[in-house]
Amino acid sequence: MPSPEVSDVIEVVVEAANTRQESNSKPQLLPAAQEAGPQAAQDASKDAVMRIETCMQPPAYQRRRWLDLALCCFATMANQIVWVTFAPNATNTCQRFGVSIHFVNSLSMLFMLLYLPCTFPASAFIESHGCRLPLLLGAGLTAVGASLRIAALPDWVPHSMQVCGLFCGQALAAIGQPLLSNLPPKLAHTLFPCEQWVIADTIVTASASVGVAIGSILATSFENFEQLLAAESLITAAVFLLGLALFRSDPSKNFDRTEATANPAMQVGVLAASKAVLRDQGFRTLWLAFSFSLGTFNALCTVLQQVTEPFGFIASDASTAGATTVLFGLIGAGVLGMYLDRTHQYRLVLRMCFSVACFSVIAFAVLVPFGRGVWFGMMLACAVLGAALVPVMPISFEASAALMSPPFGETVLSGLCMAGGQVVGIAIIAIISLTADNTMFGTYFPLWLCAFGVVAGGAVAILSGFDEEVVKQRRTSANGKPELAGKTECSPL
Repeated sequence: MPSPEVSDVIEVVVEAANTRQESNSKPQLLPAAQEAGPQAAQDASKDAVMRIETCMQPPAYQRRRWLDLALCCFATMANQIVWVTFAPNATNTCQRFGVSIHFVNSLSMLFMLLYLPCTFPASAFIESHGCRLPLLLGAGLTAVGASLRIAALPDWVPHSMQVCGLFCGQALAAIGQPLLSNLPPKLAHTLFPCEQWVIADTIVTASASVGVAIGSILATSFENFEQLLAAESLITAAVFLLGLALFRSDPSKNFDRTEATANPAMQVGVLAASKAVLRDQGFRTLWLAFSFSLGTFNALCTVLQQVTEPFGFIASDASTAGATTVLFGLIGAGVLGMYLDRTHQYRLVLRMCFSVACFSVIAFAVLVPFGRGVWFGMMLACAVLGAALVPVMPISFEASAALMSPPFGETVLSGLCMAGGQVVGIAIIAIISLTADNTMFGTYFPLWLCAFGVVAGGAVAILSGFDEEVVKQRRTSANGKPELAGKTECSPL
């Protein structure tokens, strides 16, 4: 049952929705929607009708949505490739451009810092314009930013302009990030039937980790930065052009509710809706657990070479560890995504993921100081950590959507989760950067700080919880037929 504060905002949402046309269809209503008021229940009914109609689309449309999903994955991967460009090669970046290690870390932290002020307008833009325009804008900003960094390469360019080119290029791509990272649940819920929501969300969300892995490999695969930055510029430009040519226009209001009145929660504003959502205890538990897991993962990807180099590991070892984490994370996300589409046991799976992640990150912190002699053991710890931690993101997105949507848009919820992760990531990277030259903390401190982040998220997920029955009821009611829980309304393609 929604908290009193959330109910107050729901009442405002209900009043804003009074102008919407009444629906003749009356599928099974959610208990939470019934408690919120008759109009909110009617909106939930319309949402269920929309989900049923998704299964009734022609086969050509059902095949086409997988192409749209792939294009969104490509755009997300391209953005993450730009983000991680300099982190795996931090030492060489310092030497090539004559900058400090703190500046190199700031090039990655830009994505986290700029996410916070940009996520709310990005969420509002996605909710009001659908999927196509946000994807193209995010991919376009990424391509322009990647191209701008090339201005820092010529030797005749003054050093201050080189630094400015790198910084501004990263900043443009960072501004485009929330348009892409907040999009997965919206895209999944818009184009796919309810029994494919988790797997569709998982595919797009996991593509961000794939981008990190590809970026880490590219960073150590080229002989110099001229080749690296030129290759990334071509990749991002090609992705933007593919999206412009192939990502179809939003087909209809039934599947992409792009009208201003289509999402009544937007009538009260993204900030007001975000504040109300954070007052809900169930969502707050998910948000805290997700924030610690994502923030630690982002921080570890950013400073992996810096924390392993003192123990004899080289840049290629850091890239291999990152790729291993992502590869096994994809396997874990795929398996758990299919499992959750059938069972909706979000709380059990989250607790299991965090339990395994806590043990693996502690093993990683213990093994790294032994140096390259335990290379295989370190890679094994990274594999287990990825398999447990990467699935947390799509699971949290879908669980939060089931708890709070409707009346709150999926993009608002995912944006809040991502913003919390950025705050934790910024804090961890800042602490590591500030203590890098302080011998009192030693070389072990960054390892155990990252381990603490995962353990903190695990403690929240394991010791707290949310009402899983609400999640199951909403996922069951999404297709309007509670008796078909666990069964598919139409065959997955």
